[in-house]
Amino acid sequence: MNWKSLFQPKVEIAGLEIKDSAIRIFQFSDNAVKKAAVILEPGIIEDGILKDRPKFIANLKRLRSQFTDSKNKVSAVVLVPSANVYTQIFSTPAFRGEKLEEAARLNLESISPIDLKTSYADWQKVSLETKDGKIELLGAFAGREAVDDYLKALKETGFIPVAVEFPALAIARTIKEFSSGIDLSKPQVVLNVSSDGINFMILVSGNLYFDYFASWKLIKEEGKIAREIAFEDFKETIVREVKKVAAFYGSHWGGTASNLILITQALSEEITKLIKDNFTFPVVELRIRDFTDLPPSWFGVLGSALRGKISRSEDNLISLAEVGTETAYFQFQIRFFIKIWRNILLSVLGFLLLLFIAADSFL
Repeated sequence: MNWKSLFQPKVEIAGLEIKDSAIRIFQFSDNAVKKAAVILEPGIIEDGILKDRPKFIANLKRLRSQFTDSKNKVSAVVLVPSANVYTQIFSTPAFRGEKLEEAARLNLESISPIDLKTSYADWQKVSLETKDGKIELLGAFAGREAVDDYLKALKETGFIPVAVEFPALAIARTIKEFSSGIDLSKPQVVLNVSSDGINFMILVSGNLYFDYFASWKLIKEEGKIAREIAFEDFKETIVREVKKVAAFYGSHWGGTASNLILITQALSEEITKLIKDNFTFPVVELRIRDFTDLPPSWFGVLGSALRGKISRSEDNLISLAEVGTETAYFQFQIRFFIKIWRNILLSVLGFLLLLFIAADSFL
C-alpha cells in the first residue's frame, strides 16, 4: 500500500473558463483529456458580469452532465472574464519569505485601482532578481462581488473552485508549455482576439508581464442585444490599441517588438494584413504542439488545466478568491485527515462490536 497516497490523495483538477459567450471545461486525466463546452445565450453574462443567475445555473448543470456522469464534485481552476480583472507590475527589494509577502501586500494596497475592502488581490513573481537588487511582481485585482457570483453558482452545481485566475495568465502558461517556433528568451507581444474583446499581453521569459484588455461594448440593434461590432470600428480599435502596446514595449525594452503573436478565432488574414499595413513588425499566428486540432478559443482553459496538474502545496500563483491556493490546500488536507481517521475509528469500533457479539454468542 502506498501510505503517502493515502494521506496525500491525488485529486484531478480541471480548468473551467467562464466567458460572456460560453463556458468550457478541460482536464488532463491519465494520459487522456476530457472536455466539454456550452454556448451561452446573449444576456446571461454581459461584460464579465453575471446578469441571469438561473440560466447560468442551468447551463453549468448542462456542462457538468456533458463532462462527467459521476456524482462526485469536480475540482477546477476557474477562469473568470478578463473584464473583471486589473493587473499591475511592481517591484520590491529581493526579500524572502514573510518579508516578501508583507512588501508585496503593501505594494498591492498602494497601487490598487479599486477598493481592496471590496475586492480580491494577489501577486506572483515575474522575474528573478534584477541588477538593482529588486524582483518584479505581477499584481492582480478583481471585484469581490463579481467573482463571488460565479463561485457560489459553481459550488451550487457540484464544482469545487480551487483557484481563480484570468485568461491572460492561463494563455501565457499555454504558450510557455506548448508554443512552437517562438523564442521565449525575448519579450513577446501577444494579441488575443476573442468574442469578449481584445487582450494584449507581453511575456517575459514566458511569464505574463503586461496585460491589457479592451472589451467590445454590446450594441443594441432594433431593441435586441448583439455581439457584432462594425468592421471599421473593429479595425480602428485594433490599430489604436496596438499603438498603445507598441509604445509600452518601446519604453521598457527599446525599439520595436520582433513580432506579434496572434490568437484569433476568425478574420486571421484580415487582422494580419491590418497590422502589417500599419506597423513594421511581422505577425505570427500561434500554433501549439500536442493539441494541433484545438481551436484558439480553448487556449485559455487549456492553460488553467495545466495549472491543475501542479501540486496544491506548490501552487503559489495568483488566485483571486477569499482563500489562497496554499491555504485551501492545507484546509483540504485537514478535512481529508479527519475524514480518514473518522472512517478508521468507525471501522475499528464496528469490528470490535462484531467481535464482542460473536464472543458473547459463543460463550
